[in-house]
Amino acid sequence: GLNGAITSNVRVLLAQAPSPPLDGVLGINVLIGYELDLDAPHRRLVLYRARPCPAALPPWTAPFTRLPVQQQRSGHLFVPGELDGQPVFGLLDTGASYTTVGLAVARDAGVTAAALRADPAIRAYSMNESGLVVRQRRFRTLIIGGDYLSTRRIWLSLVTGQAFVTTSDHP
Repeated sequence: GLNGAITSNVRVLLAQAPSPPLDGVLGINVLIGYELDLDAPHRRLVLYRARPCPAALPPWTAPFTRLPVQQQRSGHLFVPGELDGQPVFGLLDTGASYTTVGLAVARDAGVTAAALRADPAIRAYSMNESGLVVRQRRFRTLIIGGDYLSTRRIWLSLVTGQAFVTTSDHP
């Protein structure tokens, strides 16, 4: 249960999680039964019981736009985009700290091996404590990306495969 929203018969994976305060991750197997109102600037998530109505809209007064998402059989939402003029297709991951691009996609966008070696290296953490060394790069343009979403309010309806986002940085 989560503040009155109760889900039963949920399979839970057990894994070595990073140090506190993270105790776990809510996965698609739980979230699929809800519509998510994610107010990233105010660090608030509200779960609504899913309404299987494709005409349903977010309950906001702020202006918003529909994101062009595609839903996979797993329930995950993917968004088409563009990186420095190259078409890309990415997972809409509300738990990601940074927008992440695969090396092959970076190469397609013109990043050479020499340029990649010159980029700053940092350690990124996920559900493992050892982390993974990644490179930081600033591209000229990224159309649709997770960092963009961090300043907006997002409505995700996994049951209807729709996503909406406020059109202003300050909903």
